[in-house]
Amino acid sequence: PAEMIATIRIEHVKMKTWFMGSPEAAVLREKHGEYPALWKEVLNWKGWKDARRAYMAHQQTGGAAAAVQSGDGGADEVPRKRKSRWGSSVEAPAAKQEDAPPARRDRKST
Repeated sequence: PAEMIATIRIEHVKMKTWFMGSPEAAVLREKHGEYPALWKEVLNWKGWKDARRAYMAHQQTGGAAAAVQSGDGGADEVPRKRKSRWGSSVEAPAAKQEDAPPARRDRKST
């Protein structure tokens, strides 16, 4: 129960915002009514489990189901390129001899 309470407290605002504004949650709003205003009211709200399942499905799909339902498939969007973890793909030019640091002298020769 303590983990459930912590989850409800942490995600209350995000879930309420999603629940009240998402077209995916329209069926849940009709079935269970409005999302409770306070997180403590969520503890006794019967629609929490259904809302939580739908919210988690929405999070995992990134809202793709809503985009498909609205007809916006995102076909016009160009996929973003990911940055390399190892730096740029262009290699730095080789250092010139003039820019190279002077060679170290051996200690034994003095």
